[in-house]
Amino acid sequence: MDKNELYSIIKPLVVPFILLLYAFFTYCLIFVYPETKVAPLQGSMSSHELIEMENRIRATSAQIAGGFAILIGLLLTWWRISITERRVAVSEDNLEISKEGQITERFTRAIDQLGKPELEIRLGGIYALERISKESEKDYWPIMEILTSYVRINSAVPETIDKAEEAGIDIQAICTILVKRELNYVNGEPGILNLKRTNLKRVDLNNANLEYADLRDSNLEEANLEQADLKHADLRGSYLEQANLFEAHLGQSRLEKVRFWNAGLMAAHLEDANLYKADFKSAALSGADLRGANLIEATLIKANLMSAHLEKTNLEGADLRGADLLRTDFREAKLEGADLRGADLWEADLREANLEGAKLDAAKLRGANLEGAIGLTINQLSKAHTLYNSKFSIDVSRLKGTHPLLFEKPKD
Repeated sequence: MDKNELYSIIKPLVVPFILLLYAFFTYCLIFVYPETKVAPLQGSMSSHELIEMENRIRATSAQIAGGFAILIGLLLTWWRISITERRVAVSEDNLEISKEGQITERFTRAIDQLGKPELEIRLGGIYALERISKESEKDYWPIMEILTSYVRINSAVPETIDKAEEAGIDIQAICTILVKRELNYVNGEPGILNLKRTNLKRVDLNNANLEYADLRDSNLEEANLEQADLKHADLRGSYLEQANLFEAHLGQSRLEKVRFWNAGLMAAHLEDANLYKADFKSAALSGADLRGANLIEATLIKANLMSAHLEKTNLEGADLRGADLLRTDFREAKLEGADLRGADLWEADLREANLEGAKLDAAKLRGANLEGAIGLTINQLSKAHTLYNSKFSIDVSRLKGTHPLLFEKPKD
């Protein structure tokens, strides 16, 4: 006979045994003990006195028995509560085991669905994994890795980017899950999202948290990344042609050689971002914050940088031909060797900017502030389209004599 069998036999007898023992104890205490106590006093006291003494002893014994009854009641209550708690704990353990089993079964079935050729079945598997990720904390990150792996395998960037098609419905479904997730790399996730070399053309990632995400060499053409958080993300070599990055956060991200053709980056945050050789041809960057960014040899041909912040930005060798730089802030910016030919710098702030070797041919410098500009020469200014109402620290009196039209109000 093992311990469990012995316990199952003894357990029903515990309470009756305690009650029987208490009944015997109470009987002895109330009836036997008083008589035994007064018996030696017979002959020395009257019958009336003996009866009174016996009654007093019996009353005291009854109080003691009552106290024991309360104590036994408390002990029995505690014992029953302990048994109930153990049963609840066992039930909870069994329920958790059952739940884990169900989750494992659902997880396995969902993974199997991802490999089916029918889109509807794959979508079912994707949404099933999303539900499991919300119910099971330990399965959350593995599911994120599975879903991003699915994107890498099923929506890889084609060898020729021009042949890239719009991302499928299943890929958009996964992107929606990534947008809705509550955790991120700096708030609970143990790793970064790996979406390297994925085709995410025209996907909606509005307000997505992709901080520190690996998006190297990915295709995000015409993608909606409005207000997306891409701080510290790695997008080197990616394609963001015609993407919507309105108010997106790209501070300290790696954007070397990224193609932003015709992209919308209005009011975007690009502080301290690495944009070496990035291509912003015809991109809209009005009001964008590029302070401290690395734009060495970047292409900004015909880009709209109206009222953008480029204080202390490194633009050495950058191509800004025909760019709209109306009221753009270039204070202390490095523009050595930059090509500003035909750029519109109306009321631009170039104070203490380094313009050594910069090309200003046909540049419109109407109302521009060039006070304290470094490396600025009369020869550079003589090639500008207009210098009307501009401010300088260098003496331009001789230039006014040789090129008076530069200082007259332009007709255009």
